[in-house]
Amino acid sequence: MIENFRSPGRTITEGDLVSFSALTGDWHPQHSDAEWARGSQFSERVAHGMLVLSYSIGLAPLDPERVVALRGFDSVTFKRPVLIGDTIRVEGEVEGTKPLADGLELADIRWRVLNQDDR
Repeated sequence: MIENFRSPGRTITEGDLVSFSALTGDWHPQHSDAEWARGSQFSERVAHGMLVLSYSIGLAPLDPERVVALRGFDSVTFKRPVLIGDTIRVEGEVEGTKPLADGLELADIRWRVLNQDDR
């Protein structure tokens, strides 16, 4: 059965960037230094790619009665920066499943993270 989903939105805040930097130790100035970032190609601070990926997993409506674990990623591409104040959401679909042991199945899910402008 193919299932499509669309998550609710979540607005990225300055606190998210600071907290993620503190948690991971990634204090690259693109994420943490407003003055440095002003002179960068994005002209402002942007969210860490891994922060956006982590939030996308949390936003995806994965039923805890059906989902046992995250097994892996085949590919991740970061196409655009996510800025402070952007509201992201996840749209996706289950493309198929494969049976595993003990009645479990492995689901192949393709999803996209979009901002408030559908980009």
